[in-house]
Amino acid sequence: MSYVRLKFTIQTLVDTALEKVNVLGVEDAQNDLWQIYDICQELLRFWDGELTEERIDELEEIMAELPLLKKV
Repeated sequence: MSYVRLKFTIQTLVDTALEKVNVLGVEDAQNDLWQIYDICQELLRFWDGELTEERIDELEEIMAELPLLKKV
């Protein structure tokens, strides 16, 4: 997968999560938000060997848009 496609995929997942927040509210969307966060983390782990630190940081900045509350 190219970096551009990976970035697009993560951005799309984050956008989906933010839409869930708009529909469900922050607290009710938490399970979905954590699942999406876990998927993004798994993608980063899988492609880690092919990414520079700068690109990893850029992707993590996108993921930081997720309004996650602490897991209970």
